[in-house]
Amino acid sequence: MSSPIRLRLHQSPTRWTRRSTITAFRVKSALGIFRGKETEVRIRFRPSAAPFIAEREWHETQELASENDGSVVLTMRVADTLELRRWVMSFGSEAEVLEPDSLRQEIRNEAQAILDQLDRWDFAPGQLYLPTGDFLEELAVPSDVG
Repeated sequence: MSSPIRLRLHQSPTRWTRRSTITAFRVKSALGIFRGKETEVRIRFRPSAAPFIAEREWHETQELASENDGSVVLTMRVADTLELRRWVMSFGSEAEVLEPDSLRQEIRNEAQAILDQLDRWDFAPGQLYLPTGDFLEELAVPSDVG
């Protein structure tokens, strides 16, 4: 579990700029602002996501390798946090965690939990059900809509 950054307020006035604010909140190993155990991660991004990944610096330790099929592999040393897992999952099937195995398994478990949740909802066209499958209401769609 990552812990939040602790900030101390000073009595003396400080002039803050956008850059100094970002620098002050940046933790060296963090992908964003959360701290955690630093680890090397390798993530493959499909060709459709590759230009987006390649166009910016995600972390100061990143290395990017192009694959023959147009995909890219991003390698970086970052804090293993919930923030990292959510960032990877935000790419859906466009991202595949190659290493570490623990992160790969956590992503797999979360994806399975999503599938299990969807299986509990029994949707049929024109009907809305509770997770238990109890009928709530049939949705009436006017015939002139379309």
